[in-house]
Amino acid sequence: MAKRVVLKKGDIVSITRDNHKRYIQYVDNDHYQLNGDVIYVFKRIYTSNDNPSVEGIVNDTYELVLHTTIRAGIKYNGWEKIGHSEPKDVSFVHFFSWNSDYEKLKSDHNWSYDLT
Repeated sequence: MAKRVVLKKGDIVSITRDNHKRYIQYVDNDHYQLNGDVIYVFKRIYTSNDNPSVEGIVNDTYELVLHTTIRAGIKYNGWEKIGHSEPKDVSFVHFFSWNSDYEKLKSDHNWSYDLT
């Protein structure tokens, strides 16, 4: 029987590869554009033997904010849910697609892309 994965905003997940471990936090879901889980990828890289506290993890700065599918990573035993902490505000992150929103966001938030 398939493993049921229940996620809540704020869940912390560890990802271990070789001798390194990174942590991510599920912070929101982008229902408007890519419909993916929005995560923080924390900056610090740990050894696979390190087991920092949840408080220590979330007090680190984050390196990336991006979309992914957390459930699949956990379901297929690639990632491990290790705790929970209230997520930081993500209202400043603007995701958009190539539609009429682009020109508005570009002017409002000083976005620029070279489309050539």
